[in-house]
Amino acid sequence: DHDSIDALVMTQGMATVQSFTETVDGNDEKMTLHYWSRMAFADRLLPSLRRKQKSSSTTTTTTMPGGKGCSSCVMSILSGGVHTPYKNLMTDPLLKESYSVSNAASAAGYYNDLFLDSLSRRDGNQNIQFIHAAPGFINTNWGTELPWYLRMPIRCIQSIAAKDAAKCADLMCDPILKCANGTMTRKGQEKQPGLFILNEDATEGNLTNNHTKEAMETVWKFTADILGKVGIDINKS
Repeated sequence: DHDSIDALVMTQGMATVQSFTETVDGNDEKMTLHYWSRMAFADRLLPSLRRKQKSSSTTTTTTMPGGKGCSSCVMSILSGGVHTPYKNLMTDPLLKESYSVSNAASAAGYYNDLFLDSLSRRDGNQNIQFIHAAPGFINTNWGTELPWYLRMPIRCIQSIAAKDAAKCADLMCDPILKCANGTMTRKGQEKQPGLFILNEDATEGNLTNNHTKEAMETVWKFTADILGKVGIDINKS
């Protein structure tokens, strides 16, 4: 438990070519890291993120010129603005029948969009900025789980074309700092509800064309069911 939290940043993940691989909870390993665990963290830490708003509202030193107050944020760094919608959302949301590397990537990114957008619109979360970011191609040890014949070419390409990790960190931190000092804006508006998509160059990206109310409700319902099995009730947050 924390008194208050300024920012929650989630980057956990893995790069594999394995098929659906069950965890002890019956969910896929990759989806657990890229989606289930991230949404569990976001939900469980909401009270501390909200308390940040209350403490900021009583502190004049955290107000920037123009009267903009502080804001906490939740950032999931995965594939914001890059992924495609997962086409089997309504028929196979857990990917047990249609798992592939491509479908797992699409589903994880799509679900991050939909669930975080739903969280951003719930009562009590108006002053928390929810962000789904895409870091781009970075020169890190990404892909350590891949077989050597895939990993080695990636390392060669990284050394030539990939972005420096420190540069990526600077860009990903940009909205966090703007949330903290109250200068976070969205397409010319100081306050706008909903999820913020962050491109790799720290500009604002776009949601998919299939980002609908029905899709948001569907993802919320099955996420509530899966997380509920481990004692996390997102409907009470």
